[in-house]
Amino acid sequence: MESDVVSKEMYEFYDKGGDLMTLRPENTTSVCRMVCSSIQKIDLPFRVYYEGPMFRYERPQKGRQRQFLQVGVESIGDSSPYADIEVISSAYRFINE
Repeated sequence: MESDVVSKEMYEFYDKGGDLMTLRPENTTSVCRMVCSSIQKIDLPFRVYYEGPMFRYERPQKGRQRQFLQVGVESIGDSSPYADIEVISSAYRFINE
C-alpha cells in the first residue's frame, strides 16, 4: 500500500511499446513489503542494505532533484540495542569509507 503523496509524485510514462513504466520513488517500502510477504520463509533477524537511484516527479525546488540516491540499512526481527548499534555502525562506515 503506497501513500497518496508517493503515488502523486511517481514518475510514470508509457514506453514505445505502450507499456506503463514507473520509476521507483523509494526503496524502504519495497523491502518491508518483501519481508512481510516472506516472513515464514526467511530467517530472522533479517538484515539488508540497498542503494540506488530513486525518482520523484515533483515541482523542482531549491536543493531537491527529481533523481536522487537512496541508501538504506534495515535490521528486522531483532529488538536488541545491539541491532541498532550494528545499523548505525554500518551506516557510519559506509559514509566514511
